[in-house]
Amino acid sequence: MRKIARTLFIVATFSLLLLPLFTEAHPNNTWWTRLTVKKPRVNPTDWLSNGEYSSNLFNQREQDINGLEVEEVAAQNKAEFWRMERLAREPIESTARRAEFIDQSQAQKILDQNYHNQVVGFNKQKQYDPDLQLGFCFGRAMFNHLYLLHSGVAKESIKKAWVIGPMLSDGHTWDYHVVTIVKASDGGWWVIDRVAGRIIKIEEWFEKMQRMSTDDKLRIYFTSASRFSPFSDETYNPRDLGLLESSESDFYNSYFKDMLNYFSKNREGFALKRFEEEYNYRNDLSHLKPMPFDWRPISTDFYKKSCESHFE
Repeated sequence: MRKIARTLFIVATFSLLLLPLFTEAHPNNTWWTRLTVKKPRVNPTDWLSNGEYSSNLFNQREQDINGLEVEEVAAQNKAEFWRMERLAREPIESTARRAEFIDQSQAQKILDQNYHNQVVGFNKQKQYDPDLQLGFCFGRAMFNHLYLLHSGVAKESIKKAWVIGPMLSDGHTWDYHVVTIVKASDGGWWVIDRVAGRIIKIEEWFEKMQRMSTDDKLRIYFTSASRFSPFSDETYNPRDLGLLESSESDFYNSYFKDMLNYFSKNREGFALKRFEEEYNYRNDLSHLKPMPFDWRPISTDFYKKSCESHFE
């Protein structure tokens, strides 16, 4: 009888010692409080949204990740990708003979401008950002948005992707990044981003961003292409773009003034004809909707009116 009791005691002792290995660990609990069944696998459908966020995306992220584990934040992001996949497959009701999607080579033409353009190109970076503090990812995203519109792409096929959270790369830190995305001819969304270095799909791009995360809890949000800032859901407007400021007091050193001047001066020789030929449109361009900007010579009145009609 004593042998049986001793055997049962030994078995029970080893069971208690081994049990924590098969239960979920939690850094705030001691092992004997973790005698619980593991959480069920996280289901991204629990976080499917309609794309409506807080006006401040940083506040939205704090709300989203509060008390969540890395796996749950990943599920939130996957739900956003599912929403965008469905959106990419939805046909546009009326494109007014505009392109609903573009191929990789067409997207590359726009990315090339991010390197060589007279405003957003590499060689102009220090002119507008002498201390290299602004980065101007938001400026290039706006440039790419306008370029796509001028190239005959339907506004419904263009969005912006925002990555929010602490990131580190090559000793530099930042807390958000934004890019313009456009429907791809083979499905999904192309990302036009100089940081990525080439035209890639949104899923691959986000994987690159995640490697820079310092807490593994980056959040991705998809918004209208005309959203300008992560701090507000306002679209492009003269105040935020510094269009009403003098050159001396303009926080952006005339970056956006020069950008709008570039589009104004190059309207006639723009990429519309190239896209028209590639999509076998009619020889005339009468099928293209006029741009929402009033492309008169640049003036203060122009700047005021240019942002009264938003892109979306």
